[in-house]
Amino acid sequence: MKTRSVLFSLILCLSAATLCVAQTATTGAIAGVVSDPSGAVVPKADVELLSAATNASEKQSSNAAGQFVFANLQPGAYKIIVKAAGFRTANVNDLVADVNKTTSVTVPLEVGTASQTVEVTAGAVAQLQTSDAQIGNTVGTNAILRLPTLNRNATELMNLQPATVSGGSCRHPLTVWKSLMSPCSTPTPI
Repeated sequence: MKTRSVLFSLILCLSAATLCVAQTATTGAIAGVVSDPSGAVVPKADVELLSAATNASEKQSSNAAGQFVFANLQPGAYKIIVKAAGFRTANVNDLVADVNKTTSVTVPLEVGTASQTVEVTAGAVAQLQTSDAQIGNTVGTNAILRLPTLNRNATELMNLQPATVSGGSCRHPLTVWKSLMSPCSTPTPI
């Protein structure tokens, strides 16, 4: 009986940890399509993503539909360089990856030699998330300090998320919400 309750407690803890990790988003994505002057897609184009902050590089090829996706990107500014045989090299500057958002870009290639370069600027587009229904944002230090929170603690912001309840703790006796069991008690096996 004791091993059964320990096993149940272990499974419960692992499940809760998995749910907590799944609810936090810290990365974004950049997705796009490579096309030629007629609007047809360009498969197997070499696509390189450069981080403006770290100059880190990721490379991949566009798929048969001319699409590419760079996922799990740290928030920040990026640049894309696209090369394909028979086309000029295209540079897309000033792409921004935001938290829990997918930035979409269309890279038009022009016919020419690879030594010629075409600069493509990412224009101001509506911030409508069309790839999925998720939203996210980055909260800076100044915004946290100006919020009317009790201790200026960033973890208190988690209580602003829908369907969350603070369980309380012994270290923070002034919590508004109380859990079903006392925060300082030891759980008893079922």
